[in-house]
Amino acid sequence: MSEMNVSSHTMLVKLGITALGFVFLLILIEGGFRAKTEPGQTTMTASTSKPPKTEPVVRLEGGDTSDWPATITALKVITIAPAINGRILELPIRSGQQVKRGQLIARIDHPGLDARVAQARSELRATEAEAQRARADAHRLRNLFDREAATRQALETAEAQETQAGAMVVKARDGVREAAAQLAETRLLAPFDGTIDVRHQELGDMAMPGQPILTLLQSGSLRVAANIPDLCSHAIQIGAPLTIRTASSGPIPNALVDEIVPSEDPTTHTLLIKATLPMVDGKGIRPGSFATVTLACGTLNSLAIPVEAIHRNGQLEMVHIIKEGKPVIRLVRTGRKIGPHIEILSGLEEGDRVVMDRDEP
Repeated sequence: MSEMNVSSHTMLVKLGITALGFVFLLILIEGGFRAKTEPGQTTMTASTSKPPKTEPVVRLEGGDTSDWPATITALKVITIAPAINGRILELPIRSGQQVKRGQLIARIDHPGLDARVAQARSELRATEAEAQRARADAHRLRNLFDREAATRQALETAEAQETQAGAMVVKARDGVREAAAQLAETRLLAPFDGTIDVRHQELGDMAMPGQPILTLLQSGSLRVAANIPDLCSHAIQIGAPLTIRTASSGPIPNALVDEIVPSEDPTTHTLLIKATLPMVDGKGIRPGSFATVTLACGTLNSLAIPVEAIHRNGQLEMVHIIKEGKPVIRLVRTGRKIGPHIEILSGLEEGDRVVMDRDEP
C-alpha cells in the first residue's frame, strides 16, 4: 500500500470516530440512557411539610344585623341673624369657639335707635308729669264737689283729663319698651350653650334682617340620621335601640330611635330615621362625622368562611379546599362581610374545609 493510501485510510478512521462521538453525545443529551415512565397518571412523592391549616365552612344562624351609613348632627342647629340692618361693630367669636347662654356674639351699629330710645323716655317723663297734674286736679275737684263748691261738670272734666293722662303714660311706656327692644336687637346673644359652627360674615360687614351672621350648634346633644332600606322598615319603630360606630369611637349603645320620616325616598327607596345619642364626652364625636348604624333586620341563615380564606384574581374569587387529601381550587361567589366571616352565596357546601395558609391560588 502506498503512503498516500495509508494517509487516506487514517483520515477516514478519524472521521468515523468523530461521528460516533457526536452521535453518542446527542443520545446522552436526549436522555437515551434514562429509564422511561410509562404513559398514564404521574404519582408525586408526598411532601414531608406539615399539612395546611384549614377551617370548616360554617352556617351562621340567628338574628340578622346589618350596617348602614349614617351622619352625626347636632340635636339643635340655629342660625343667628339680626332683625335690623346695620354695620357689624363687634364679632368677638370665631368658628369652633364655645359660647355660654347670654354671651355677646355680635353687635350691630344703629345710631338712630339710641336717639329713639332717648326720645321715648323723654316723652314718658312728660306724660307722667301731665298725669300727675291731672290726678291732682281731679283730687282737688272731688274735695270741692263734696263741699258743694264745684259743679259736677267741672269734676267730670277733671276726671276725664286724669284718665286721658293715665292712658298717655301707658302709651309712652310701651314706646320706651319698643324702642329699648329695637335697641336690644343690636346685641346678638347666644340663646344656649353651644359651639360656633360657621361665621358667615366678618367684622365691618353690613348686616341685613334675616341674613345669617353665625350658625350655632347646641352643646352636649347629638343626633344620628340614617337612610334605611324599606326592606328593613318593619324592624324600625320609635324607641328601637341602635348601635352606632364612628371612626373615632367604639360601639355607642343605647341610641334610641326618636323620629321616623313617614314617607320613603322614591329614588333610593329608603326611610330616614333619627336617633338621639347618649352622652359621649371625650370620644371626639363631632357634628358632620360619618358613622354606621347597626340594626337588627330579619333572620340570618347563611354559609360563611373566614375572610382571610378568600383569594381574588381580578373579578374572580376563589378558595382552596381539601378534596381527597389534596388542595383544590374552587371558584366562589361571596356576599357581605359578617364580623370575621364573609357570606358564601355559591361554590361551597357546608362541611367543606378551606385552606387558610396558602398564599397563591
